[in-house]
Parts: sequence; C-alpha cells; structure tokens
Amino acid sequence: MKDYNDFTDEDYKQIFKGIRRNTTALDCVAVAIKCINYDLLDMLKHDKNDVAEFAYNVARLKNTLVYLGIIETEKLRDEA
Repeated sequence: MKDYNDFTDEDYKQIFKGIRRNTTALDCVAVAIKCINYDLLDMLKHDKNDVAEFAYNVARLKNTLVYLGIIETEKLRDEA
C-alpha cells in the first residue's frame, strides 16, 4: 500500500471522484454548497468588510472542494 506521503493531488482527486460517484458520503457537502451559493455573491459585494472577507474565504473553501473533486458545482453568475 502507498504511504500517504506518496499520494499526489491527482491521486486524491481520483479517490474523491470515486467516492462522490459511487456513494452518498459526500452528498451532504454538495447540498451545503448549493445552499451557500444562493447568498455568496451578495455577501462578496457586502459593504461590511468582515462579511465580504468571510464570503471570500467560503469561496476559497468551495474552490478547494471542487479542485479535489469532492463536489461538482456550476460557476456563480451575477444576474443583477
């Protein structure tokens, strides 16, 4: 078996992709991200810096989850 130090990002992406496609283990993460998407763009444009900064960090976390293949999501669009 591989040592954890030998795993690459691509290895983890394939592992998470298989988990996502073949189990329901990551479904709750995908649902949570869908809920977050509704308000994320508005929060990023918020007048209060702490709200906008929090939204920025949430967006970074979301991008990391997408990058690792833990979730699939569509790109956010500003409809306003």
